[in-house]
Amino acid sequence: ADNIICLPVFINLSKKIEYKDFFKESLNNISKVVHENDIELVRQFIDKRNILNKLKTGEVVSQVYRLMFGNTPVYYRMKVMKLISDSEHIVVATENVNDEVLREHEEQLRSIKIIQALSDNFETIYYVDSNSEKYETIESIKEDKEERVVFINEELLYEK
Repeated sequence: ADNIICLPVFINLSKKIEYKDFFKESLNNISKVVHENDIELVRQFIDKRNILNKLKTGEVVSQVYRLMFGNTPVYYRMKVMKLISDSEHIVVATENVNDEVLREHEEQLRSIKIIQALSDNFETIYYVDSNSEKYETIESIKEDKEERVVFINEELLYEK
């Protein structure tokens, strides 16, 4: 059977276990199971007021973060939603998205290498999603002919 990972405990989907305070227990356990660089992100995401405010619009809210299994980080996505038929409860579900996230990182690096090979004469490249019209800027900064740093939306992504 697949397992669902909730911050307070590991729960087998075939078992129902009741706990006293999801938000309090989750906040208490974040530092024990979440990657140190994602702790504040997860704390803010699972803040009760924050979640309830976001859910007022009726949308599903989600956050990708890393859980630590020993020394190995594994990417998970937490989704929170309200049920239409039950205004008293919210549903919090987590899913392992490690393969998906790692595949996306590989694709981004591959794209960056291709763009870098083509960008010797360009200072900025706009990477535009033709469906959503969202875009990223890729800036190439040359300190000398041998050194190049590539930023996507001001985040260092690749250095040669």
